[in-house]
Amino acid sequence: MYDNVREKVIDKYGSINKLAKVIDVSAQDLYCAFNGKKPFFPKWRMLVADAIGEDENIIFTDEK
Repeated sequence: MYDNVREKVIDKYGSINKLAKVIDVSAQDLYCAFNGKKPFFPKWRMLVADAIGEDENIIFTDEK
């Protein structure tokens, strides 16, 4: 669901699991959010955007 963001995460961290450890969010929750099975909460969006050095409003705009 969030393929563009997922690619940027993989490029920088290698996996969603490693990102989850960095931003202190459950890896299972992040995987579910990326797959659209759980809401991608605003705080998680902010943490992910900050971790990959992107603007939250830009990277999450087209994919909701």
